[in-house]
Amino acid sequence: MTILSSRAAFGMLALGIAATLGCEPPSPFKPVLDPVPLPSTPASLQVEVGTGEGVFEPITKATIVDPVFGPQGGYHVWTAAKVTGVKLSSAQINVSARLASGGEKVGRASRVIADFRTTNDGAQVHAGITNFVDNPSSVSGREIVLRIEVIAPDGAHGEDERTVKVR
Repeated sequence: MTILSSRAAFGMLALGIAATLGCEPPSPFKPVLDPVPLPSTPASLQVEVGTGEGVFEPITKATIVDPVFGPQGGYHVWTAAKVTGVKLSSAQINVSARLASGGEKVGRASRVIADFRTTNDGAQVHAGITNFVDNPSSVSGREIVLRIEVIAPDGAHGEDERTVKVR
């Protein structure tokens, strides 16, 4: 009789549940709908929210984003994170979006466990985060605020938000 480690047992349980439900097992690069609360300590990471599916694109006053129809039938806006001043290989990133006027949420907040890559200027970036938009027609032509919260494994964290216009 073989005894499985708790990690292996958890992995097998996750695969079994996924197979039963007819979906893929959790992946560190796919969003989950349970953002992690920011630690109560002062922010210690310099973070910038941007856009971009494959690369980090900074947000300017002229930035316009398109809602993207995803493979599971929902819409999202590509969001990206940039961390400067520290070497960071992975972190949890919470994302959310709200209307600039009024502050109503435009979609479900989510998080991704992300690996970062280093850019030529030494910054750490992760692009291609799906920031959900429940009803794209309700935000078309309007400004929304994209928000990210980056939480490193050691508890270091930072946050940023920027306003973009939705096409």
